[in-house]
Amino acid sequence: MAKFFITFLSLLCLVACSKSADSGQKHATDSTNTPDQIIVSAKVSFVDSNFTKAILYADSGFAYSKKIPQTVLRHNVRVEFFSAQKIGKKISTLVADSVIIFDDTKDMIAQGKVMVNSEENSTSLSTSVLQWDNKTRKLFSSEYVKIVSPNEILEGYGFESDEKLSYYKIFKVKGIER
Repeated sequence: MAKFFITFLSLLCLVACSKSADSGQKHATDSTNTPDQIIVSAKVSFVDSNFTKAILYADSGFAYSKKIPQTVLRHNVRVEFFSAQKIGKKISTLVADSVIIFDDTKDMIAQGKVMVNSEENSTSLSTSVLQWDNKTRKLFSSEYVKIVSPNEILEGYGFESDEKLSYYKIFKVKGIER
């Protein structure tokens, strides 16, 4: 009986050791959420053939190349948008808690406390999620937005605009005219 008990304990130990080794190995090779690079004091320029569309600054970030190649930037994130007509002229500034840049398209998603201030028309936007399309240079959101301009305060859900906040639409709107 003692021999059977020792054999049983040995087998149990072998099975437990091999299972923990297998699960550790699987976990180590399935780490698709690990960043390839850690970034400190980031500056990312979005450049067209002849001008800079935007410059993004952040205190820290992480670059990922697995699954969906993207860069996640955090802490003091600021994006300055520039005019296509007047090269080098800043038209608006976006600040956010974090930004995701999709490496293949250079599109961005700003998240957290997101604010955009237009330099040209004293208009500001606040929301929790805001996307920027690099190709069309449009800002949009499906979340709650608030726009404050010299003439009105608009609130609602769903939003689309140019980077200057000159031409904007809110899809489910409620507002106050001043």
